[in-house]
Amino acid sequence: MLSCVNAEAEVWARNFGAVVELRHDTGRLPRTGASASQRERVLGRWLHAQRRELRRGELDHDRRSQLDHAVPSWRGASRKMPGRSD
Repeated sequence: MLSCVNAEAEVWARNFGAVVELRHDTGRLPRTGASASQRERVLGRWLHAQRRELRRGELDHDRRSQLDHAVPSWRGASRKMPGRSD
């Protein structure tokens, strides 16, 4: 069981890092539409799952804090960073 928890935590950390990197590089959150790469769509679905867990009260407090700090608009209020036109 512990290895499953560790594996899940590693996957979460890897996806979190990839979303942070994408946001930094592009100024936006990952997309899920046809114009997005397969990896970006995976990240978009992962971020949607985090929002769903938040709404249901199931998102771990530490994970929510990490997302709030590193990706302030992750909850869906704004998809682009202010001042970015791309």
